[in-house]
Amino acid sequence: MRFPLRASLSLGVLASTAALSLTVLAQRGGGAPQGRGSTPPAPAPAPAPAPTPESAPAPQGRERAPAPGDRGASPSPASEQESTPPAPEPPPGERAVEYFTLADYDGNGWMGFTEAQKSLGLDRGGFAVYDKDKDGRIDFDEFSTRYQNILAKGGAFQPPLKKPEVRKAPRREAPELLATYDQTPDGLLDVRELRHALADYELAEPPAEELFSTLDRDASKALELIELEALADLLSPKPAGETDGAKPKAKSVLELFGRSVPREVREGSVHLPPQIPGPVPVFRRLDLDDDGAIELDDLSALQRPLQLHVRLNAVFATLDTDADGKLSPEELAASMRRR
Repeated sequence: MRFPLRASLSLGVLASTAALSLTVLAQRGGGAPQGRGSTPPAPAPAPAPAPTPESAPAPQGRERAPAPGDRGASPSPASEQESTPPAPEPPPGERAVEYFTLADYDGNGWMGFTEAQKSLGLDRGGFAVYDKDKDGRIDFDEFSTRYQNILAKGGAFQPPLKKPEVRKAPRREAPELLATYDQTPDGLLDVRELRHALADYELAEPPAEELFSTLDRDASKALELIELEALADLLSPKPAGETDGAKPKAKSVLELFGRSVPREVREGSVHLPPQIPGPVPVFRRLDLDDDGAIELDDLSALQRPLQLHVRLNAVFATLDTDADGKLSPEELAASMRRR
């Protein structure tokens, strides 16, 4: 069948336009259609080879773990811990010495029941197991024997408790002692308040009643501020080398306690002679002016405000055997020996 010339040209143009449109669409879609007269697609590039462990780059932010064969590679912390051997356990004998030293609070080489109770937690029955010779003490040999027996039976020995720290009461002068322990308060200390002070300072000797009688020189049944000065030095002596200003260190009991102190004057009270609060010999207590001899003025001052039925002049003349107006230590001692 023949077509006119114009129709043939139109069909050819349409065919060319359709082919061009298919080619553009194929390029946008990533490939050309596999039709007749189309260009075959270019071969795809070969995939890159997978990296080997030696050549693979390490991830960013983290160092590559060194291979076992790498030069200069340092072992990991885990390997270091595995390679470090643990500290050797001390021999049982050394451990027994260590434990006994901890349990012996006062360091005298043996433990009484109180020490063993606090450090080892023993009751009377447990203490008897250690105390083989029944002398009331646990020495090192008894402790070591018990320690070795427990380990030999596969048991575990509980370490002793360390000695607790004890806070000692601070040093207090006489006014501070009175302010602290005068619970009444009446400006005086009685036996009960003195006992409380001794307990705080852990002073068991001398007993409170005996110390109270020693300090209470005027027999008033109460300790005054002046009498507490001797108590302050007894409860907490000053450290060696510590002095009050230029005051020299006392070399004897007489130098320490033999000073005469005026009594505290209160409203409405009578005038009393000076007092020596410390424990001193009788001669020093009668020698009021501390001139080395007892004179009649000393005895008269000590008598006030009392009115004695004894004539001091006659007594003094009897004791003054050399009639020099003074009593020496020898004359006073001779009068005490007379019957």
